[in-house]
Amino acid sequence: MAGCLMSSASASRRGPLAAVAAVARLKNALDQLGSATEGFSSNASPSINWVFLGPPGVGKGTYASRVAKAFGVPHIATGDLIRAEMSTGSEMGAQAERLLQSTELGLVLNLSLREEVLVEKCMGRRLCRHCGKGYNVAHIYLPPSADGRYPEIVMPPLSPPPQCAPHLETRADDREEVIRHRLEVYKQEAAPVEDYFRRHGLLVDFEITAGIPETLPRLMPLLHAYAGRQQQQQEEQEQQGQQQQATASI
Repeated sequence: MAGCLMSSASASRRGPLAAVAAVARLKNALDQLGSATEGFSSNASPSINWVFLGPPGVGKGTYASRVAKAFGVPHIATGDLIRAEMSTGSEMGAQAERLLQSTELGLVLNLSLREEVLVEKCMGRRLCRHCGKGYNVAHIYLPPSADGRYPEIVMPPLSPPPQCAPHLETRADDREEVIRHRLEVYKQEAAPVEDYFRRHGLLVDFEITAGIPETLPRLMPLLHAYAGRQQQQQEEQEQQGQQQQATASI
C-alpha cells in the first residue's frame, strides 16, 4: 500500500538538537514516501493517507508510528516542524507543502484522553540523560464515573531498567501549569480543525482508556476496516470509470 500517516508533533519544546534530528527524520520520511508511491497506478491498493490528531501527551506519534509500521507506510510527524520548514521556503518545506496539498485524505483519527489523565501522564514522563530513552513513572487508575459517561482507565507505568533509573530527569515543560496551558491552547486551535474534518466526513473519534498494549488491539481492527472500505470504494470508482469508457466508445 502506498501513502503515509501524519501526526502532529512539536519540535520547539524539545530543543534545537532534537529539532535538527526531527528535520532529518522528516526528510527521510518524505524520501521514503516518494519511493513508496512511485509507479503506483489506479489498480494498486488504496493509499493509506491518514492523519492522527490529539492533544499533547495523548500518544498520537507513538500510535501513528506503530500503525504505519503495521501497514507498511512512512510516518511523518507534522505540526510545528513542517510549518517552520514551509515558512523558511526551504526545498524540503516546499516538498512537504506539495505533498500535503496533493494528498487525498482517507481518515482523520482524533485521539482523546481525559484531561486529568493527560496531565498526570505528562507529569510522569522521564528522560534518561544517559541513553536518551523516554519512560513514564505515572501509575494511573481512574474508576468509571457514576453517570457512566467515562469508562475505567488503567495505565501502568513504563518503568526504566535499573541502569537508567539513576539518570532519569523531568523535562522543563512537564510541569502542571505548563501542561494545562498547552492543553487550553490545543483546545482553541484544534476545534476548527476538528469541525472542518467532521463536516467532510473524515473525522473519527477514538477514546484511549488504557496503555498501548491494551489499546492497539482495539484500534487496529477499526483501521483495517477503514482500509477495506477505502479499497472497496476505489474498486467501485474504477468499475464506474470503465463503464463510462465503454459507454462512450459505443
